[in-house]
Amino acid sequence: MAPKFHFPLARLLRVKEIEEKAAQARYSEADLAARAKEESAARRTTEALEAQAQLLRLQSEGVVRVESVLGSLGLVDAARRRADAERQVALTGRFQAEQQRVAWVERRRDVKGLEKLRERRRDEFLAVRGAIEAALMDETAALRHARRAGRDEATQGADHYDEESKP
Repeated sequence: MAPKFHFPLARLLRVKEIEEKAAQARYSEADLAARAKEESAARRTTEALEAQAQLLRLQSEGVVRVESVLGSLGLVDAARRRADAERQVALTGRFQAEQQRVAWVERRRDVKGLEKLRERRRDEFLAVRGAIEAALMDETAALRHARRAGRDEATQGADHYDEESKP
């Protein structure tokens, strides 16, 4: 029975694969959180634009009430501050997600490198095993040939002996 291939770093490869899956999960979570923050920032920006549109409608009326305009200006400023704060939170979330993605890509690169090494070693193992099997087959063929040649010589020698002993 031919020996089986054994990769000495198989355990390390399994550990790296687990680390890679964990890094991928961390990235997925961070990306999901960043998307939620970005959607929230987009909603806040929409609210700020709506408050600004309301202010423009108040200013375009025939009779402008100062207290309404001032109240609306306060709402617009507050909406803009909330939108800016949400955008900052979203940018921070996206930055954190990108850091997690980079960590995941590094783990994936580690796994790919070990997988490539395993394949090279497996190919080397198969090449050596193939060479050994070929040498064994050659040796077997040589032994069979030698046996046949020996039998043929013995048979020819016996025929030669029989011819000389005949009267």
